[in-house]
Amino acid sequence: MRPACELSVKYLLPAFRSAVARHLVKDYGLTQQEVAKLLGTTQAAISHYISMRRGKVMQVLDASNLVRTSALMVAAKLASKEIDVEGANNTFCELCGTLSKDKEFWRRVTSRNGLLL
Repeated sequence: MRPACELSVKYLLPAFRSAVARHLVKDYGLTQQEVAKLLGTTQAAISHYISMRRGKVMQVLDASNLVRTSALMVAAKLASKEIDVEGANNTFCELCGTLSKDKEFWRRVTSRNGLLL
């Protein structure tokens, strides 16, 4: 059995960052460099998120409305400078804590990736 935190780092965090990055670029017109600075990562990572080479977002977002709405909220707050990268990370940690108890969520995410829980 894999602990939820291991699965979060492998699937949830990249998907969450990918969704936030995509919203910031598409909905708020920010450049990849601006998004990288907001998320505390590199422009290359943002490019991978946007092109879906990293953070295969659909498998996680399809499994949870909470993940989808949290990503939208974080993107809006980052764009308005209401939060910074630390605030975005704190939101992710809260989301992770909530989802760590949701065995059905992890069953859906891992079953799409051929993993055993």
